[in-house]
Amino acid sequence: MRKIHVLLGTLFACTVVGCGQDPNDKIISETISAMQETTRSIEVITGLVSGEVETAKKTSKPRDEKKLLEAKAEADKLKEKAVKLQGIKSQTDSIRDVLTKEQKDELAKKHKAPFQQAANDLYNAEKKLEAALKDAKALATTPGVSKTALEDLQKALENSQKEFAVMNKK
Repeated sequence: MRKIHVLLGTLFACTVVGCGQDPNDKIISETISAMQETTRSIEVITGLVSGEVETAKKTSKPRDEKKLLEAKAEADKLKEKAVKLQGIKSQTDSIRDVLTKEQKDELAKKHKAPFQQAANDLYNAEKKLEAALKDAKALATTPGVSKTALEDLQKALENSQKEFAVMNKK
């Protein structure tokens, strides 16, 4: 019984401390985290596509369409990440006008480096994905290689990209 009380007390203390976090810090941290999750998803897609391209080049056999289907499933998840970022952006927009210049400067000082790193990682992952897709597309012109799975992957990526583009329009 005593262990339960200690556990509940610890849980309560953690909850109280967690509630004390600055909501502005939380929003920025969530943004950085969502960007990192997006980067990881793009890296997974790139790995699947480039791995299949390399295998197809080495063995002179058609690509494994299953890997491209896995990549498409991961690309579909990107849309969810874009929607999450849209929600975070709306929160950011709602508090932006309330912050003082000092608060903005403090937040920028605290989060600028991690945010820029996340943005650079995301940009680099997108460039690697573009290169992998270009290689896959070149391979798709080979006779006997199906283009359907690659086209489905590209459509899924375009749909996800549209969701991310919505954030820039608002």
